[in-house]
Amino acid sequence: MTQYLVHTDESKGLKNTAYWYQGPYNWNAVCNGGAVISALALEGEYPHAEEIIRRASRSWRRYFEYFKADGGCDEGTGYWGYGMRYAIMAVEALKVAGKDDGGIFEMESMKNTAYFPISFCPRGVAVSFGDAGMMVSDPIFYIFGARNKNPDFVWYADTYCQTTDPNYEGWPREPLEILWRPVGEEWLPGKSYALKMDRARLFGEIGWSVMVDKLPTPDVIAGFKCGSLATSHVQLDNNTFQIWAYGKWLAVDLGSGSYNADYFGPKRWGYYEVATEG
Repeated sequence: MTQYLVHTDESKGLKNTAYWYQGPYNWNAVCNGGAVISALALEGEYPHAEEIIRRASRSWRRYFEYFKADGGCDEGTGYWGYGMRYAIMAVEALKVAGKDDGGIFEMESMKNTAYFPISFCPRGVAVSFGDAGMMVSDPIFYIFGARNKNPDFVWYADTYCQTTDPNYEGWPREPLEILWRPVGEEWLPGKSYALKMDRARLFGEIGWSVMVDKLPTPDVIAGFKCGSLATSHVQLDNNTFQIWAYGKWLAVDLGSGSYNADYFGPKRWGYYEVATEG
C-alpha cells in the first residue's frame, strides 16, 4: 500500500506518477480497483487507507470516461473483462462499505458497456479483435444487471457465466455468483426470456460492428473493425473482419504474438499476427 502512495503522488506533477495512474486503459482499473479493495480491508488499521481511496477514485474516472456513451472498448473483450472485473468489484465494495462511489453507475457509458462483450461474444463465441479477444465470463454481469435493472445482463450471466466444470481453476465464480445474483425482482428474466438486442450492433465510438443471423444462438456471426491504432492492445489490422458460421471459423483473428519485451516495444509492429495480412 505504501508503494501505491509513492507511485500516485501528484505533488511533483502528474507526469511523475505511474503510467497506469494517468491512462484510461485496463491497467488503471486493475491497479486502482485492487488498491480500493485493499484499503477498505485495512480501514482502521492502515492510517492512509482513506487517502488511497481518494486517489484511486479520482484516477479511475479516466478509465470509466474513456468508454463514451455507447460503452465500446477498443482494447477488446478480454481486456474489457480484465479491467472491469477489478473496477466493478471495487465500486461495489465502496457501496457495501457505505462510501461514495462517485456516481459511476450513473454514467451513460456504464448503462451500456456490458452490451459490448455480450455483442461480441454471442452464444459464447468471441468475435473480438486485439491482443486478448476472448469470451467474457464473469459474475460482474450480475452487478451490471442489478444496478441498471437490465434483464439482458442477468440472462447473459445465467447462461454463460455459471461454473459447471468441477475442475475449473480460473477466476473464482461461485461465491460471487451467490453474492451478486439479484433475486426476487419483477424485472428479472424468466425461463422463456428473449434478449432485447438488435441482431446488428454498431459501436461507433471505437469503429467496431457485429452482425448475427438470429439471437440468442446465432448460426452465423460476422465482426468488423476499424478505429484508432493508438489504443492500448490494439493491432495494425484496421478494416479487418471475422466470420464464424455453423460451428466453424471461416475468417479468424490470429490474436497476439508472444507477450515479451519485443512485443511491447517498437518491434511489436513487425509481428505478423498483429498486422492486417495476419
